[in-house]
Amino acid sequence: MKQREVALKKLFVAERDPGLAANPAGDSVSFVGDIVSHVVIAKDDFALSLWRHDLAPEAEIWIERPQGDHVFYVLGGEARVGDVALPAQGVACFARSANGVLKAGAAGVSVLHYVGDAATRPDRAGGCVHVLPQGRTAQGPGESSHTLYLDSGCSNCAVWLHRSDFAAGYVVHPHFHTEDEVIAVVDGTLQFGTRTVEAGGGLGIGERAVYGFEAGERGLGFLNFRQADPSYGRKGYEPKSERQAFLDMFAGRPPV
Repeated sequence: MKQREVALKKLFVAERDPGLAANPAGDSVSFVGDIVSHVVIAKDDFALSLWRHDLAPEAEIWIERPQGDHVFYVLGGEARVGDVALPAQGVACFARSANGVLKAGAAGVSVLHYVGDAATRPDRAGGCVHVLPQGRTAQGPGESSHTLYLDSGCSNCAVWLHRSDFAAGYVVHPHFHTEDEVIAVVDGTLQFGTRTVEAGGGLGIGERAVYGFEAGERGLGFLNFRQADPSYGRKGYEPKSERQAFLDMFAGRPPV
C-alpha cells in the first residue's frame, strides 16, 4: 500500500510505507556504499524531517558541518560512530557544524534519521557529537515506559529525543508541546482519530497544536524528536517542563 499523507494546519501524517527517495543531500550529508533511503516526512511538508536508511554492510553516512542537527536511531543491526558500537536502539546525534561518520556493521543496519531545521533551532554553536548505545528508561503512569536519550541539556545543540512504549488501548488525552516535534512509530500502531499510523509511519506536529492518540491492539512504541527544550500542557493549565517530567519518573514519581 502506498504512503498516505495528510497536511492539516500544523499537522502532517504519514501513515505507512515510506516511499523511496534520494539521499537528503544539500545539508552536508553524503553516502558511501549501498544505501536505500525512504522519506517519511520531508521538509517541504513540515519544518522538521524524518528518513529511514537501510545500509548494506560497511556502508557509511558522512555528516560534514551541517546547518541543522541530525539524529540517528538504530532500528536493527549494528552501526559504529568512531570507536563506539551502536546496537539496536542506540542513538547518535551530530549537531550543527559537527563532522562525523556513521558506519554500518558487518551485517548492515537500518536507521531512522531526524533532520532539524536550521532556521528555527536555538541559536547555539553546535559542533558536538553525542553517541549513546542506550538511553535511560523509567516506568510511566499506567502500562507505559519511557526512555530518554537526548534531554536538551547540551549547551551547544539543545536536541531532544525520547522513546515511549504503551500497552494496547492506552489513551493519551489531548495535550500540546511548546516545540515542533516529529514522532516515528517503531512498534505496533498509533490510532490518531480515524487514521491508523503503522510502524514505519510518523507524525509531524507543530508547536502548540493540540492532539491525542490511542495505542493500537498490538501496543505502541514511538520516538519523539524536538530540536529545543520542550514543555507540555493541557487546555487551562500552564505548560510544564518535559525534562522535569522525566526526572520525576526516574525518581519514581509519575508526572501529573
